[in-house]
Amino acid sequence: MSASPVTVRAVLVTPLLLATAASANGAFETYGADARSRGLAHADVALPSIAAAHTNPGALGLADSELALAVSYTLDLPALEIALAAARAVDDPLAPARPPVVSALNLAATQPVDLVGEDRLFVGAAAYFPTSVLVRARAFDPARPFFAMYDSATEHYDVSVGAGLRLVEWLHLGAGLRLAAGQRGDVQLAVDPVRGRLVQQSMDTFQYPTSAPVAGIVVGPLGVDGVARVSVGAVWREPIAFDVALPATLVIEGADVDAVLDVLVLANYEPRSLTAGAALWAARGLLVDVEAQWAMWSAAPPPMLVTRVDLGGEGLEALGLDATLDAPAPGQDRVRSPGYLDTVVWRLGVEWRVLEPLALRAGYQYRPTPVPDQTSGTNIVDANAHVIALGAGVTMRLPHVFKQPISAEIGYQAQVLEERTATKTNPQDEIGHWAARGVVHALALGWTYRF
Repeated sequence: MSASPVTVRAVLVTPLLLATAASANGAFETYGADARSRGLAHADVALPSIAAAHTNPGALGLADSELALAVSYTLDLPALEIALAAARAVDDPLAPARPPVVSALNLAATQPVDLVGEDRLFVGAAAYFPTSVLVRARAFDPARPFFAMYDSATEHYDVSVGAGLRLVEWLHLGAGLRLAAGQRGDVQLAVDPVRGRLVQQSMDTFQYPTSAPVAGIVVGPLGVDGVARVSVGAVWREPIAFDVALPATLVIEGADVDAVLDVLVLANYEPRSLTAGAALWAARGLLVDVEAQWAMWSAAPPPMLVTRVDLGGEGLEALGLDATLDAPAPGQDRVRSPGYLDTVVWRLGVEWRVLEPLALRAGYQYRPTPVPDQTSGTNIVDANAHVIALGAGVTMRLPHVFKQPISAEIGYQAQVLEERTATKTNPQDEIGHWAARGVVHALALGWTYRF
């Protein structure tokens, strides 16, 4: 009987949008799409915004009649902790994972396009680019505790493009795309164990674009200038992820065993969502925006590493071991549906234009966690979050530098997590009981210029 090669295939599938666990919402949805949005606790679905391509493409119909550009720098510092009942060394592979500090550059723009009449059609874009990496993905052992919403979740690029139409002065419709990417490839290795060398090694990979549709509407503002005006808005987003699949094949010459290793990572998943809100412009320069967002987290895939080993070949078949060495065996799979719950997030934003050039902002957001109690097996960590936001903007005229006024913006958020505990039902649980708490500080500094 002639010998057949040992074949080991390692298939890695890493959907990377957002950049780690499946319960990752991206920087725009977690903090806001620009400095103003951060200062309003991301309560901006019914407002004109230079980042409307993300916040609500329907609001592009409210854009200015000239090109507007915004650039900002963001810095997000998680101060989160997971305390185990039985402490582990920092280098222990099951020690709690620490979310990284993330800095990024944000870009946003709107532009009128006079194709269907003057100031009727507008296009826009909003983009987020981390300064250290384009996309980061981490997937953990099912038993390892990690913060699902923050551990690399915002350390990846996020791009939205859209177009908005001003049908009449009080009705605006828009549609757009959230852009992502995927990667596919193949790695080939062949080993000659007798001579102790690699006899073949090659790799072929490529990236491809992916996208998810977004649609929005804004009705208003309606009312009397200087007295009171009201607008309402809504935006629908389809789920999106970055997909990466890199199958690797290892051939060991002269053996009668085939070994197939499948490694699956599902990361950076953003759920289907519907956001609706209303904004009130009152007298004395006061703006109040209230909104709610429903997110379909129940469709989220498992946010951890999934591996499967399939051993076969003529050698194992002759011994009757071709199926007995496969892992996980039936009923022994450590990775299961996370059982996430759909959530409704509430947001409130207030802006007060103290003087014509100066605006002060504040906001509050309540984000309930989609993560159920972790009583056994997995240790996906998240908690209800209270987001407290502050911000300001000032418009300056520098005639010797810029022809038009320029606006400087600052926004800050403290995302405070309620203390969350896990009481394990199995006294032999690998991790045991734990408690999690902390705060994430999110800062944005930027400027806006209208040409």
